[in-house]
Amino acid sequence: MMVSIFGFNEKIGNVSFYDSTGKRDAGIQKPYGEETENMIDEEVRKLLDSAYTESKKILEQNKPYLIQVAESLIKKEIIYNKELEEIMGSRNKEKIEAKDEYVLLNNK
Repeated sequence: MMVSIFGFNEKIGNVSFYDSTGKRDAGIQKPYGEETENMIDEEVRKLLDSAYTESKKILEQNKPYLIQVAESLIKKEIIYNKELEEIMGSRNKEKIEAKDEYVLLNNK
């Protein structure tokens, strides 16, 4: 959807193949050819591979914290913010607020 409907991709460009009629019938032909369909598939795979790689990297970088959180959850079943902060440290609120502002500005 992100690539074909919202056009969030450099290779596909700012093109949306969204059908605003609301008629999503399997018998209706797609508004693009096989070459474009293959390009969309390729770009979606790249996007997923990139997200997977980045997620795995973040998890590996934070493995000691994940182990501590998992051990705590095995013992208690529920952990609260205070306990997470004891394990991981408190979050930098300035960074969070700056990130939230960036997200809001880019979602207008």
